[in-house]
Amino acid sequence: MADTLKRYMQVITGGGNTNVMGTAASTKTLLSCQIMNTSSTDITFDLYAHNSTSDHAILNNQSLPANATFIFNSKVVFEGSGEYLMVDPSAAVSAIHVVTSYLDQTS
Repeated sequence: MADTLKRYMQVITGGGNTNVMGTAASTKTLLSCQIMNTSSTDITFDLYAHNSTSDHAILNNQSLPANATFIFNSKVVFEGSGEYLMVDPSAAVSAIHVVTSYLDQTS
């Protein structure tokens, strides 16, 4: 099994849930997820694990003040192309910057 450290960067504008880790068909272990609100408006967001049939909440209605950064450092394992990490802002946003760091394990 090959282990490779990777990062995934995404800017979220507007609203709606957004994949912030990629969907490669491998086992991925989330190491860190940094979410920065670059706007002048306070927001809230949900962070959840998605699999092919449902969503599973990790954080619900997490507050993120204007120009602040939230860092999630808990490890979460995702297996296969149907599982990935999602960020869902509470409303339309002007810009949320997300950087995830993860270990990608392939056979």
